[in-house]
Formats: sequence, structure tokens, C-alpha cells
Amino acid sequence: MGEAKTMVALIGNPVSNKGWGAVVGEQVFTMLAEAGQRHGFDVMDLTGTSFDDSLTAARENRALYDYLVVVGGDGMIALGANAVCGSGIPLGIVAVGSGNDFARGLKLPVNRVKTAVEGIVGAIACGTYLDVDMGRVRSTEIACMVHGESGEPVVDEEGRPVNGLIDRYYAGMLNCGLDASINDRANRSRLPGGSARYAAAVLVEIARMKQYGYHVKATLSDGTVEEHDIIAPMLTVANARYIGGGLEVSPYSLLDDGMLDLV
Repeated sequence: MGEAKTMVALIGNPVSNKGWGAVVGEQVFTMLAEAGQRHGFDVMDLTGTSFDDSLTAARENRALYDYLVVVGGDGMIALGANAVCGSGIPLGIVAVGSGNDFARGLKLPVNRVKTAVEGIVGAIACGTYLDVDMGRVRSTEIACMVHGESGEPVVDEEGRPVNGLIDRYYAGMLNCGLDASINDRANRSRLPGGSARYAAAVLVEIARMKQYGYHVKATLSDGTVEEHDIIAPMLTVANARYIGGGLEVSPYSLLDDGMLDLV
């Protein structure tokens, strides 16, 4: 018997942008399958009916694939990061979302499907990848659980909120306050196009600028510890440079320096 073929798993976002995400996902699957015939790998589709369904499928089937490819924006990258972080399985990104900030920070093709797939196929064929840092978010006490993409509360069969401990990884930014409210408003917007949704959300949220309170305890690069109470409209723990569809708020952040930056 011959050796088992390399397996590439694909997860798309069929509910994004009024079904356009499903079209792009099918396009990427077809392109990867055709490339697999030339380069000796197979493709499996693990796309679920929701963010959490897809994440569960990616985790439960992790022993079956050698690479994971996600199609979408920063929400899908968060899915991929939580599916394979620490496993050694490389993550391929076809960035076709509203923000695409993490892909932009890596200088990956944005909204160029064919170019992105060609780059992923080349990386698989050559066995190349880039190691990047991950941030980790853990709650210190039980709180209301939320869905990974929409931020909506998780409820049980009777409609009651489900409480639990949060333990997740993130690739680019942990945003608290203003940017989180902008992102939430943009995701709920009915305006067409990611840029239009973000621009409108920025205008509304800045006009209603709120102040938020934070208690921060940080271990600095020299090993010293600082602790502060901060009142500010926004606080970001940055691994990458961009938020909000290309706003460079942390220009000195590097994805592979082993440190996070507090903005």
C-alpha cells in the first residue's frame, strides 16, 4: 500500500455577505482540488452551519488533516487559530472579509482569491510556513458565553444564557471598548460592502464616545510588573498592527517577537 496523501481541510463562511461567502468557499475548494491533483494532496470540506459548528468540526477532525485553510475575514482567522493553535498544523488564509487586518499585517493577498490560493498551494508544495505568536484570553470568573463570530449570547434550548469560563486564542488584536463597539455595529449593519459598514460604524460610535474602566496588570519586556487603573474609550492588546479595516494603531507590533503591545 502507498503512503497516505497529504490532506488539506477547508472551512468557509457560507452565511457571510448574503451568501457570497458560500460562492467563494466553493470556488476555493474547486481550485484547491484541482491543484491537489497536480501536487499530490486531497481536500476535505469541514464547513459547518455556524462559526461554532465549524470550529467543533475542525477540532474533532484534527487528526485527519495536515493543513487547514479558512476563507473569510478576521473572524474566520480567529476560528482557524483556535482550531490549530499549538498543534503544528499550518493555517492558510484566503482573506475576503470586511476587515482583513491580520492578513494585511502578514502582507497576504486581500480580496484576491486566485492569488491567495496560488500562494497556499505553493506553500504546501514546498512545505514552507511562518510561525506567529498567539494571544490567549481567559476569564477569571464564570461569565455569559458568547458566539465566536457574532458576539451574541449563547443560550440553551429554553433560551436562557449559558455561563462558563472563556478560554480562547486570538491572532491579531484583543479590543476592548470603542473598537469592539465599532466592530459589533459593523457586523450588525445592513449596508453593502465591508468598508462602508466600518466607516458608518466609526462615525456613529465616535459621535457617542463612551469611557470604559480597566484594571491592567502587565509584565513588561524587562520582567518588571506594572499595575494601573485606566479610564479610556479604547484599550487594545495588540499582536498585529491594524484594526478596523486597515487603521494602523500599533505600528511597532510584530507578529513573531514573542510580545504583545498595550495601546
